[in-house]
Formats: sequence, C-alpha cells, structure tokens
Amino acid sequence: MQARTPKTIAALTLIATMGAGCPLLTGDGSGNGGETVIPILPAAELQSVDLTERPTYSALGAYYCNDFADGNVLGEIACEGFFGAAPRRDSLTFGFTTTFGLSNDNDFPIPLLEMLLALDVFEGTGQAALGTVCVSFCEDPGSAECAQPDEPCLAPDNEVNGIEDFVPDIDDLINIAIGAINGEDPIGDFDNNLGLRFIPARGYTETAVRFELDLDAMLGLVGELLNQSSGELLSGNTPSFDIPFSAQGSLFFELPILGRNALGYGPLDGSWSLD
Repeated sequence: MQARTPKTIAALTLIATMGAGCPLLTGDGSGNGGETVIPILPAAELQSVDLTERPTYSALGAYYCNDFADGNVLGEIACEGFFGAAPRRDSLTFGFTTTFGLSNDNDFPIPLLEMLLALDVFEGTGQAALGTVCVSFCEDPGSAECAQPDEPCLAPDNEVNGIEDFVPDIDDLINIAIGAINGEDPIGDFDNNLGLRFIPARGYTETAVRFELDLDAMLGLVGELLNQSSGELLSGNTPSFDIPFSAQGSLFFELPILGRNALGYGPLDGSWSLD
C-alpha cells in the first residue's frame, strides 16, 4: 500500500467527516449553496519538558575525574577509589520528553503535522546554548515517503515563530529520538515517535514527543561546569548542579479551508536535576 502524505491524511479525514454527516458547508439542498463554516483553530499548551534519561552525578564524576587528574597516577587511582571505574561514554545518555495538551472544538479530528522546538540549556550561564529541531510527523514513519517537506516548520504568517526565527548556537544539540521507552502509559510509549498525532473531534488529548540531547554537546557543556569544580572531584566529591532550560516553538496543523496553520507555545522555563 502506498504511504500517504500528512496533507493527504488531512484531506481524507475531511472527506470521511463530511461523509459522516458533519459538512463544512450548510444549505437548504436547493443547490444555491450555504454558509461556509470556518474551522476553529485547535488549542495547544506545552505542559512539561521532563528529563527522562540522564547520567547520575556519580557516573559523571567517574567519567570526568580522570580527565581532571591529567595523567597523575595517584590522582587516577584516587578517582577510581572514589567513584569506581569510568562508565562507557555511550551510557551517558541525555533524553527528554515534551508533553502537550491539545484540544479541538471542531466536528472533525485534526492531525498534528509538524513540530518546531527551540531549546535553551544552561540558560543564563556562560555555558548557555540554543538548539532547534523540526519534526515532521507522518502516517508511516518507516516509509521512504516519510520525509521532511520542502519548507519544514516555516510559519504561515508572522504570528508564530518558524524555524527561520531561531539561530541555534549548536545545530545538532537536539535530535528526535527513535525507539521506545518501556511502559504501558500511552504518553510514555514511543514506538511510533514520528507517527501522526490526531486531536479528536470535539475532544482533548495529551501527546508526547521524545528527544535526545547530542552527547558531544552535552558532555562538553557539563564538562565546562565540572571543570570549575575539579578540585571537588579530585577530593571525591561530585558537585551538584541543575540544568536550567527554556523551551518554546510552534505546532503545525492542516485545516480545511484555512490550510496550513501554526500555534505557538512557550516559553516554558524550568530546570533538570541530575541525581
């Protein structure tokens, strides 16, 4: 079966809805037409940005301590005695989940086509970095036709931010995560992280999208902070710190008559704690 594009899905949704008795045009049946019912924009709220995968302080201490020992044999022995063996680099994963509340007052479901996320980490510090990512959802994420549109995450007007409005400090700071988090909660099940999300007709739903922070970028940023406390590390104490963040962006929908529309969200400010 040939995969359909998000716009095709939106069109088929409209046709199915009209066939089910919820027309967008009303009239007396005389062929003279009727009043055009303009669709209502959905509502969206970014509810949370949760750090769902993170290394512990101890793991970070073990990873960086030998670097700060700078080849000193006694220092390296002390590091392993304090923190244990250094963890594998690829085990130091930073992943986070955005959760949205979406509502729809129309008599037909609305598909979420794209998501623009701009994320500041360590906001307000000397290590501050901004990254952006544009996610395009589709019916079959495994299909070759599930590709970025020609102009991804470009705002249709000046009321919300498009991807051209953010200039990231680190282009690959944020990556869309492919894979699942184990669990039965539908908000936490990401087997289909790139699949279309639908807001039900006359309904409300919560939906989540999982991301990963680029390991090179995050280890560099965390390393800069820990370097300021290298003495504590070499004494067997892992400094504690939070990662402040600010998230904002736009969600893109396709609506009958109105066409492509976007809703801005955020900024949502907070901090992530490592433990």
